[in-house]
Formats: sequence, structure tokens, C-alpha cells
Amino acid sequence: TGMKQYETRSRQTHHRGLVAIHAGKTFNEDGYDNVKYLPFNEHVEVPLSRRWSGLSIEDFPTGVILAVAELTDCLLMDEDLIGSMPAQELALGDWEAGRWAYKLENVQMLSQPVAASGKMGFWNWEATDEDLDSITLPRPE
Repeated sequence: TGMKQYETRSRQTHHRGLVAIHAGKTFNEDGYDNVKYLPFNEHVEVPLSRRWSGLSIEDFPTGVILAVAELTDCLLMDEDLIGSMPAQELALGDWEAGRWAYKLENVQMLSQPVAASGKMGFWNWEATDEDLDSITLPRPE
């Protein structure tokens, strides 16, 4: 949805460059409820309850690659970093001191989700040219 710039994780990564955004096989209903009712404020242009009105859990794909992005940085979460984040970013991740924030830039949705089993952590996805036909990011060699 383009609603966040950081992916929060428990482990640091040294990877920089193109990454695929994968929706896991299961849906986090608690996370959905937390985000759906995020109040309107200066960081949320349209209240999510309105943006997502009429959507149900079944409307969110699982087990697919949805987008690609450039992973440009990996930041250790400390009180200063956490305090600098807007409310929407905080609502969309696990912002606990000592964890890591992966900075994502140039996020681009695929024209169609691509089925992929996924794995824990980083893994190699063998994308076809057809999978990537709608993106403009540099493709890996």
C-alpha cells in the first residue's frame, strides 16, 4: 500500500539492493486490527478505517510476491530513531529498542502478484522477466 518506509526485524542485514516484498502464507489478524483503526492524524492522510472500509481479510493476498524495492539501509533502533518516526510508521512495525529498521526506497508493486512459498529471512527468488514487467528498478545481473 506504500504506507511505510521501514520493515522492522529482529536481525541486522548487510544486504543492500533489490529485494522482493513477500506476503506470508498466514494473515496477521491482530496487526490488521491495529492498523485498520489507527486514528487520523497529521501522518495519516486518509484514516485507514475509511481507506480499508469494505475490505476483509480475504481481500489481502497471501503466499505471493507483491512488490520490489531497494533496501538502502539497516538502522539499529534506539530511542532517538524511534522518537523520530511518525505515528503511522510506528503502527506498522515492531519498534522496540535493539531491533532493526530496514529502509526501503522506490517500492514498486508488481502488475500481478506472483505465487511464492517464501522462507524465513532472506532467500533467492528466481523472478522471470514477465514477473518484473511493470517495474523500473535496475534488475540484478
